[in-house]
Amino acid sequence: MTEFEPFLAGDVRAAWKRCLRVWKPLGRVNDLPKGGRPYTPMFGSSLGWEFAERYRADYAFVLDRFGSEDSLEAACAFDILEFMVDSRAPGNWGDTVPSRLLELTAPLPARRLEDLRSDPFTADFEGRTLGEYFRYLSKDSIL
Repeated sequence: MTEFEPFLAGDVRAAWKRCLRVWKPLGRVNDLPKGGRPYTPMFGSSLGWEFAERYRADYAFVLDRFGSEDSLEAACAFDILEFMVDSRAPGNWGDTVPSRLLELTAPLPARRLEDLRSDPFTADFEGRTLGEYFRYLSKDSIL
């Protein structure tokens, strides 16, 4: 059993509730610094990658959480969706990212858009919506 198992056991709803208690105090899941500097991920970020890998098929649940009125929960959901779609992630969807994610017209969170514009690895991203970003992220364009 890994250190993440107590948080990830059970169905997606139960796991989300337990993981959210880790992520909310951090303000989000993804702790990757801008510019891709070498770093060691915090427990919460590693837990997020594990969550994304285990519950990738339950992306609709996470997408619903992105619409939460709780801004911290919505930020965490965005990070998990980002992890789920990332072409570099273990067990990624490859060319089979669900079209529902690729066609989202909701705007990217402003903070994330700023991060993308200032990061040399993603500075070429010109979109503004979740769908545009997920299409970009699901390709090998940032490797």
